[in-house]
Formats: sequence, C-alpha cells, structure tokens
Amino acid sequence: MSVSTPTASPHGHVGKCPVTVTFSAKVRLKVRGKATVAYRWLRGDGSRSAVKTRTVKGRGVKTVTVAEKATFTKSVKGWQALQLLSPRKVTTKKAYFEVSCRRPVKPAPGRPGPGKPGHGKIPAFVKAFVHVPDYTGVCPRRAASRPRA
Repeated sequence: MSVSTPTASPHGHVGKCPVTVTFSAKVRLKVRGKATVAYRWLRGDGSRSAVKTRTVKGRGVKTVTVAEKATFTKSVKGWQALQLLSPRKVTTKKAYFEVSCRRPVKPAPGRPGPGKPGHGKIPAFVKAFVHVPDYTGVCPRRAASRPRA
C-alpha cells in the first residue's frame, strides 16, 4: 500500500473570497475481492475531519483518490495531511496552502485603469534580494567592451 502526498488546489489564492480549496491524495493498494480504506484529514489548526471510508472491489492493484473541500472567507495560511487508519495506519506529509483575500484594486484618481488609454504606461518597480556566493578568479571580458585596434 502507498499514499501520495496530498495536493491543495489552488495552493495559493490571491483575490476575492470566499474561495474553495480542494485537498486530494491517492491511495494505492492491493485488493483481493473487497477492501475498505478508512481515513481522516488532519489540519494545521489542530482540528481533524470525521473518519470517512471508501470501499474498493475487484482484484489487483487499485488506486483510490480521496478528497476534501474547504471554503475560506478570510485570509489564511495552513496545511492538511491525510491520515489513513486502515488497512494500515499511515500519515502523509503536509499539503501547504495560502489564501489572501483582497479586493480588486481601483486606479487612483487621474490615473488610467485597465482597458483605458494610457494603461500599462505606469512603470512597475520590483525589489529583490539576491545572494551571490563570493567569486574568486578572473572576470571574463565581454567582446563588446573591448577596445578595437
């Protein structure tokens, strides 16, 4: 038996709320006739879902997708993990997610908005911090910076 690490979809949301996030994971197991998978979802806030079951019928290796949906009305960061209770107890790694509820930005008075003439001409600024390890050695010369003879 194996269990995939859950995924959160969307794992990052910025925009209007409420928003629904779907958590899902795949359980792969050998089945000889009939098998029952019992599971629950563990959450970053300390709560957990009710125990749920899925019955799988047939022969051979089968894959079952289990899922849970959660709707958020305000900004939140968190995680969920799947805990299998049977046929064997297993807890997966965490699926992290973030919801940022924001209202649409209205253009400032006197500035053009989306779809209006002049929109997109306001320069965008980005601030980034980059760590570059110390370099020792000769700096290569670019062909364009060499003086011509």
